[in-house]
Amino acid sequence: MARRGLRRHRPWDPVSSEVRRALRALRARLDRSVVWYEGTPLPPFDLRAGGFLYRDNGFFVGYADRDVALLAEWLGLSEQTRLLDVGCGAGRLAIGILRNVGSIRRYCGVDVDDRAIEWGRRHLSGRDPSFEFLALDVANERYRPDGAAIGEGFRFPFPDAAFDLIYMSGVAPHLVAEELTVYFREFRRLLSERGGVYLTAFLEERASYDDQSP
Repeated sequence: MARRGLRRHRPWDPVSSEVRRALRALRARLDRSVVWYEGTPLPPFDLRAGGFLYRDNGFFVGYADRDVALLAEWLGLSEQTRLLDVGCGAGRLAIGILRNVGSIRRYCGVDVDDRAIEWGRRHLSGRDPSFEFLALDVANERYRPDGAAIGEGFRFPFPDAAFDLIYMSGVAPHLVAEELTVYFREFRRLLSERGGVYLTAFLEERASYDDQSP
């Protein structure tokens, strides 16, 4: 006679939650889309824009940590900051913030590279939902050749005064003057009353504003 109502006992049931956590951790370690460094998930080498130096995990993380320290010292980055990261890539700055500050009021990274945005969503937003990543439909010869041109009608998809700090590292050298003008106009709209901008650019010694040479 069949015995009903009895659940077959598995010897691992009493520790099933611990086993599941261990399996999740093992799968994460075996995931080739992430590189682990000092307990921090980093993007794979092919998603690290900026040259061969960024293939070194220590350099990559150190660069992120340094910029976070500068943002805190110069522009008051803190847990209450709303930050827009323009050209965020796979989230180098976000990694630095998570390592050194933790959760902030809002982090939003935008980039034209869909693969980088997907990596940030999977590995960083998954750890902290206050970190958002958004693909930006802007023309880029390498990553989005069919994207929209940056013209007078361009707007970032955020309301006025949505951020306290805007970070743009390594983007300005790839924009022409007209495009930069559009971006700066948008930054004025997006920043809170006492907001600030951090950006990097190349400067040529003894260059003249009237110099039209290549």
